[in-house]
Amino acid sequence: MINLAELGHVFIVCGKTDMHRGIDSLAYIVKKSFHLDPFSGCFLFCGSRKDRFKALYWDGQGFWLLYKRFENGKLAWPNNEDEVRELSDEQVMRLMQGFTIDPKIKNTRARECIDFTSFFGIFMPMNQGGTTTMTDKDTLALIETLKATNEELLKQVALLTEQVRLTVKMTRTCPRITETITYKRRKQVGRKQDILASLPGEQVHYRLDDFTCPDCRHELKEIGVFCARQELL
Repeated sequence: MINLAELGHVFIVCGKTDMHRGIDSLAYIVKKSFHLDPFSGCFLFCGSRKDRFKALYWDGQGFWLLYKRFENGKLAWPNNEDEVRELSDEQVMRLMQGFTIDPKIKNTRARECIDFTSFFGIFMPMNQGGTTTMTDKDTLALIETLKATNEELLKQVALLTEQVRLTVKMTRTCPRITETITYKRRKQVGRKQDILASLPGEQVHYRLDDFTCPDCRHELKEIGVFCARQELL
């Protein structure tokens, strides 16, 4: 595998770059968009898919255009547009391994704990040249503090146990299946025709005086019967 850190200064062009661009087009982006010298180092470009990148490098005699596609995984490429950053050797290695160039440090908060300083004083060795005294009032206060803390922890453990028990119970309980009985109404077939046949009807013939078409002068013919229904009051 080619170690890009050995090529000199390595610059990463953040954001998305068209991977169809060639040597001249990428060198133009470096010079015009970011006002950098394309002959000064190795410039890295990445597309929107982030599974491949191109490296533009000047070796003193000509430009190299390196192209690599990762078969598994993607690059953690920075998304901030219009920015070019110079990478250290460690950052180049992290980028090629799929990690971000800036390691994320997780800030952890210190947990609250009981101050056992006075309690530990009881067990101090007696041969240190000093004596350790603790009054009854301080001892009782320490005991009450430990007792209250112990009771609070027991309450939290009991609450957590109850939540786990309810979760297991809900997981094991099968949901009740409710069956819904539906009624499908049957369609009445032939009922309308029977009703119409039983009603009284009257057939009226309308005759025309002239059976010749006024436009084409052909004889008119009967094409059908028009039925009209009227409600009788």
